[in-house]
Amino acid sequence: MTSGNNLNALPIVVENDTIYPPIHRLPPETMSKIFLSCLEPSVTYQFNIPRCSVRSPPLSISFVCHSWRTLSLQTPRLWAAIAIGHEDGMFDIARVKEWMARSRRCPFLIELTLPRGILNHQKDIVPIIAENSSRWKALRLRIPNSTPATERLIPWAADSVPQLEEFRLEFYSPHSFIRWRFQDSLFHQLSTLCLQGSQFPFRVNSQRPCSLQHVFIDALEGAEAFLAIIDNCPFPQVLECTIVSMGADYIPPPAVLASTTMHTLKISSDDYNIGQLLETLHLPNLESLSMDRGRRAFPTLSPHLQSMINYSRPPLREVGIWGDISAEDVIEILRLVPGLRSIGGDIMFTQSDFAVVRAMVPYVPRNRPLCPQVEKFTVHLPDDAYRKFAWMLSSRWDHAIPQTSGSILSYASLNERAVSPPLNVVILGNEDDGETFSRVLGVSRCVSKGTKVTTQSFESLLYHPSF
Repeated sequence: MTSGNNLNALPIVVENDTIYPPIHRLPPETMSKIFLSCLEPSVTYQFNIPRCSVRSPPLSISFVCHSWRTLSLQTPRLWAAIAIGHEDGMFDIARVKEWMARSRRCPFLIELTLPRGILNHQKDIVPIIAENSSRWKALRLRIPNSTPATERLIPWAADSVPQLEEFRLEFYSPHSFIRWRFQDSLFHQLSTLCLQGSQFPFRVNSQRPCSLQHVFIDALEGAEAFLAIIDNCPFPQVLECTIVSMGADYIPPPAVLASTTMHTLKISSDDYNIGQLLETLHLPNLESLSMDRGRRAFPTLSPHLQSMINYSRPPLREVGIWGDISAEDVIEILRLVPGLRSIGGDIMFTQSDFAVVRAMVPYVPRNRPLCPQVEKFTVHLPDDAYRKFAWMLSSRWDHAIPQTSGSILSYASLNERAVSPPLNVVILGNEDDGETFSRVLGVSRCVSKGTKVTTQSFESLLYHPSF
């Protein structure tokens, strides 16, 4: 009895860490920075725009506990971005209003997807977004077509959108091909521009430089519009576009156009002037180049492309050549850039009895293999070409230097036919195409050693996705 009473008289000691975990002892300023880091973009020129879901921040953060909810509501920047709707979805107007109110006066990032044929949603949601145009920092619109309601959201001039840095417009309806023309002032403040699903002329005032750094346009009118971007944008970094032939003769500019900041260039065109256009470019820091000629043969393209590479001497690491081109021309072009790490193509791999594939095989007598440092292949091949391509991949694995050995340049003197292992193969097509290719004998052996085979749609190869 006595011992029991003594035990009851002992004080109860509770460790503070049990009730207050260390994270709760952080200052509110530090916690706010941690919350904001959940919304940081994975790519420097993309904003991470959250959806209104309890499974993603900031709602997931505000539901943890009372203190986190209070702090999240006191952090307006945490609510300064929202993705509204989806192609077949509905809208909660009250929730959108509350979300935007919590952001207070912060610059706002909006992603809006409107469904087909439901005009009531456009009438309800468009005024809420339009009345905050002075706060827009990034605006992404994915709409079926143009209506009087949606035109209120398109920033025709810079006066109404003084803080806008990124604008993306995509018409996803097949019947929405309309020519659009924007005022020059808009291009002088935007850093990212993405226009898809319509035809866009590009005319700018050459007296003022543009701020565009990342440009994605899938229907650019003529070679002059393409050159206008390079000529009027001092610091472009990424340029992906489809050049639509306007049926006019191309007159090259009197001087070479140089861009020391561009590192990615992807062009798709059926215009015969595309070769002369390339010769006007000096891109000394280009790392990624993709050319798609719309399945048309351009016998003079290869000399122009070689001339551009010779003149620029860029540090190319990724090259894609799509469309009709001779294997001999491809080999000459690839020999100019021996440091490639990624190569893509379709017809070039099957031309001249698989001459490009054979040139990449390490154990061909007296020949050094083409592109010895390539680790990634992106291909669009017919089924009857799978075995030949698998043979090349398998042979490169047999002569591959171990991945821990560093750069291939350090051991080239030991074995001139040494190559990097083919670590990634992307099949352009559906999942069935990828599975069929993976089951080919030589490919299955590469997969067992570490090669990863994935699939990708051909459309996503050229265009940067809007969302």
